[in-house]
Amino acid sequence: WSKEFAFIAKSRKGDHHVFCSLCSCDIDISNCGKGDLNRHISSEKHKLNSRSATTSTNIQTFFKTHDKNVTAAELCKVFHAIKHHHSYRSIDCSVKVDKTIYRGSSVAKDLTCGKTKAEALSVNVLAPYSIQKHLDYIKANDLYFSLATDASNKGSTKCFPLVLRYFNFEEGIQHFLLDFYSDSHESSQTVAMEIFEKLKDFDF
Repeated sequence: WSKEFAFIAKSRKGDHHVFCSLCSCDIDISNCGKGDLNRHISSEKHKLNSRSATTSTNIQTFFKTHDKNVTAAELCKVFHAIKHHHSYRSIDCSVKVDKTIYRGSSVAKDLTCGKTKAEALSVNVLAPYSIQKHLDYIKANDLYFSLATDASNKGSTKCFPLVLRYFNFEEGIQHFLLDFYSDSHESSQTVAMEIFEKLKDFDF
């Protein structure tokens, strides 16, 4: 449908959803397929966003085109820092060193990665990609998996990490954080219901 509707993209929730870039939301198409999509298109919210997109100038036109090599380098710096448990703040210091060492590099020249940007790349790019990569592998190979969670008190808030474990044929046992949520209740029934909802969100 992406050829017919330019604003439609693949959803991270799986094949039973599509992502509307105009409304920044996932659309459930499990019931009527294209009918569900047409229902969303006819909604007032979508119509309003569609009109706004038509009359508005894309903000990207006001900025310099970002070199893909620079973006890749920034993502690489953030990934390396996370893997070795370095702080986001340390990345900015590392980038400044790179600019000094690689003075002749156009990539190093345009490289910027402060604390806020590093966190944004981690939360909005690397984390979703990593989660989706694990989920796709589990689904493609029809694998069994185990799930673990436990409440951890942070002040008056109860936090629940949701960790999945499975066996990868090439890399062995894998663990990954599927989600991290807070809930004021920690009864077995509430925890179980929350787990089912989280798995449903990822089309499991």
